[in-house]
Amino acid sequence: MILTCIIVGLVLLAIDLVSKYMAQYMLIGTDIPLIGDWLGITYTENDGGPYGWLGGNTTLLIIASIVAIVVLCLVIYYFRKVKYAPIALSIVAAGALGNFYDRIFFGYVRDMIRVSIGDFSLTNFVCNIADIYLWIGIILFAIIILFFYKEDKVSAEDAEDKSNSNDVHN
Repeated sequence: MILTCIIVGLVLLAIDLVSKYMAQYMLIGTDIPLIGDWLGITYTENDGGPYGWLGGNTTLLIIASIVAIVVLCLVIYYFRKVKYAPIALSIVAAGALGNFYDRIFFGYVRDMIRVSIGDFSLTNFVCNIADIYLWIGIILFAIIILFFYKEDKVSAEDAEDKSNSNDVHN
């Protein structure tokens, strides 16, 4: 399973980095509408976090990325035996590493997918494939944990029943 997760993460990371490279060299100064004004392809450089928050704080965002990647590795290890959880977390890791790579080597994140829904500022943004991986992976992981994960803990009632049955046999 670990090898599968590594392969999935590396393939997704490669797709993200290639898409950013293509956007950087093919889309500068263009805005290509895909679905009206709602969805388009453009190129922008984001030196902040999501929605441009913390703009200009690249060092802080790099440190936060390192902490997030270390925590993510611990979470992957903890949930390594939960079916499909490591794959979902590998998708998150690919997104985190893609944006981390950009911050380290460029000082900003290369974005190219423009989303505009109404006039509300949080619904007008430009993101990249790594951002999409983050959302997909987090949502998949949440679904797996909420609906399919069962801890291997003995319930209080089971523990009490076992304790009582031991008392009868002693």
